[in-house]
Amino acid sequence: MTPRVYIVILNFNNWDDSLECLDSCARLTYDNRRLLLIDNGSREDRSWEVLERYPEVELVMSVANRGFAGGCNLGIELALARGADLVWLLNNDTVVEADSLARLVVDLPDDAGIVSPKIYYYGTREIWSSGGYFNKTAMAVNYTYDREGTDEVGFVTGCAMLIPARIFREYGLLKEEYFLNVEDWEICRRLTRGGKKIYVIGGSVIYHKVSRSKQGVASPLDVYYTVRNRLYFIDEYYSGAQRLCLRTLFTLWWPIWLVKNLIAGQGAIVGPFLHGIHDYLRGRRGGCDRY
Repeated sequence: MTPRVYIVILNFNNWDDSLECLDSCARLTYDNRRLLLIDNGSREDRSWEVLERYPEVELVMSVANRGFAGGCNLGIELALARGADLVWLLNNDTVVEADSLARLVVDLPDDAGIVSPKIYYYGTREIWSSGGYFNKTAMAVNYTYDREGTDEVGFVTGCAMLIPARIFREYGLLKEEYFLNVEDWEICRRLTRGGKKIYVIGGSVIYHKVSRSKQGVASPLDVYYTVRNRLYFIDEYYSGAQRLCLRTLFTLWWPIWLVKNLIAGQGAIVGPFLHGIHDYLRGRRGGCDRY
């Protein structure tokens, strides 16, 4: 019998993207699948539209925004309770090819902790991510070459991670203290430290609505959580001289980064950057109401 896959899609104030994602999921050739759409406390309620177009979708309405990690965990817990063998965490701003899930399941290596498809920019055949690695400054860096086979990598982005149910039972769910951003770095590092491997399956393809025109220019929300959570990530997975070196590099780098963004007219992200450092030093985790 083929493994039962639960696809967990998280919506937050972006129903149009969620509906397009569901449109593509409806065309998947892998039959033993269930769809869970988690609304993460959106301001507008368009659940009726989802249920009208996709009566097979199980829609869960969270009363509050639990962040990416918390919203996904709500879906993961439901999937495990319903007998999932595999859970596919899928961003709502993705579109999947019809055979993408079948390719992931068929080519899933026995020692895999996580597998991911190859990810193109939406509407193109240009690679956004085909896995990645952690560089010497503890940053996750995407590979951008067009791989065809199944290859081991150090990191995959959180927008399309297929994870066996037994992995969640053995290693736990996403860490909700991260709330948003870096939680994918953390679970990849947690699993590889535990002896599991991370793979990209090049025969599986999806498309992600990433703005290429805004590369390097992040929103205040992204900046706050990435800065704060990257520092927590360093604390958690590096120690001794390596941790001291990474903190020193960060201290030397951030004034240069701030000046470059001010010159580029991106002054709006300076405050969130400093706020992220401030909250890290205070030990604040989870969500921040300001962003």
